Amino acid sequence: MTRSSQLEESLGFVVPATRNGSGKARRSQGLKTPASRREEKPPAPAGYHWRSNGSGFELRKTVYLDGKRKQPYIAHLSKEAFQEMKRRHKGPALNEALAEWIEAREREKGIT
Repeated sequence: MTRSSQLEESLGFVVPATRNGSGKARRSQGLKTPASRREEKPPAPAGYHWRSNGSGFELRKTVYLDGKRKQPYIAHLSKEAFQEMKRRHKGPALNEALAEWIEAREREKGIT
C-alpha cells in the first residue's frame, strides 16, 4: 500500500487514476476534442495572400524592398461578404470579382 493510497483511505475518498489497469492512458468519458476549423480561404492572385483573421480574412501583398520582404495590409474581407461573393459569382467569375475588389481597395489606399 502506498502512502497516497493510505491517505485516500483515511480521508474516505479515492482520487481517480490517470491510467487504467492495463497501463494505458484513460480516455475521458463524454468529452470531445475540438474539431479543427480549417476555413476555405478566397483564391489569391499572384503576389497576394490571405490570412485568417477573426470573422474573415485579411489580404496582404508580398513586396520586396532592398532585398527584404514586406507584406503590407490591403483590406479585410468578412466571411459573410466572401460567401455572398461566392453565391453571386461561380467559377472563374469569382476570381474576376475578387480581382476587381482588390483593385478597388488598393485605389482607396493609394497602393500601386
